[in-house]
Amino acid sequence: MEDELVNWAKWSKMGDDGRPEIKNHCGSVEHKYLAEAGEVYNDDPKFIEPDILAAEKLEKLICALEKKDQKILKIKYITHSDQTNLSVAKKLKISEENLKLKLFLIKSILRRAYYV
Repeated sequence: MEDELVNWAKWSKMGDDGRPEIKNHCGSVEHKYLAEAGEVYNDDPKFIEPDILAAEKLEKLICALEKKDQKILKIKYITHSDQTNLSVAKKLKISEENLKLKLFLIKSILRRAYYV
């Protein structure tokens, strides 16, 4: 179920062109800086397209969950995916053990419904 949730998170972050959304500029005036030819942004060659059908199937199941469970998944896999469980737990104002337990229960619910 972990791979499916990571796929869902990638799908959730996609822009209109199918690539991850990138902010047009930062909050300061630095966005007015014009890069020289040697500093041109290159696409990440490691980007793997998400499985859209699987992500949409999981999205329907996630939408059927309670709001607090949806919030846990959103913070863990979308907004704070690069952070540790401890950081995510602090963001949610719960203990790390409680977060692990909630994630286990949520994944169990999704696993039962996803593989039917």
